This record gives sequence, structure tokens and C-alpha cells, in this order.
Amino acid sequence: PSGSGVFRTDNFVWVEVTASAPTITADPLIVRQGNDTTLSWETNGSTSCEITGPGYRNTPSGDGDDTITIEGESTFTIECTDTGSDSVTVEVIPNLGET
Repeated sequence: PSGSGVFRTDNFVWVEVTASAPTITADPLIVRQGNDTTLSWETNGSTSCEITGPGYRNTPSGDGDDTITIEGESTFTIECTDTGSDSVTVEVIPNLGET
């Protein structure tokens, strides 16, 4: 969950901010087999994240993107130890002449 709180004690103010869950997207979401998609992610301040998918692994230290070749329907997941996870699935349509 995301949110923040402000706490006051005498003459001191503490502000507590909790990070939002990470997000991951792909563009395009539907590709022909062997074509590329670009994964983009936001870690939302988390410093301990891992992105995994078929034949793919990345341990980003912040927001970013990566272009990868898709061979079959693929689900990519970003998981951050302190803020949660998110997934995206890239679908494949057959190349012309395939059944």
C-alpha cells in the first residue's frame, strides 16, 4: 500500500513515506514471433528489485527500460522485496504463412 503520515511530537515533525508498488509495462503488448518489445519499469524508490521472464533476468537499481526479442507468449514480473510486484504479458501472433 502507498501513503504517508505526518507525526508531531513537541517541536519535532516526522514524515513517514512508504513506497508505492513497482510497475512494469511492455510496448507493444502484441508482437509477431521474433520481433521486439520494450519493457519499461518503475521501482518507485525500491532498491532491491528483480525482473524475470523467459530467458530474461535483470536486477535494476532504479527506473529503466530494455528492448528484447520475443519468441513466444511471455510474462515478465518485477518483484521488489520491500514494495511488492507487478507483471505484464506480451502476446505473440503468428508470422504470415504459419498456422
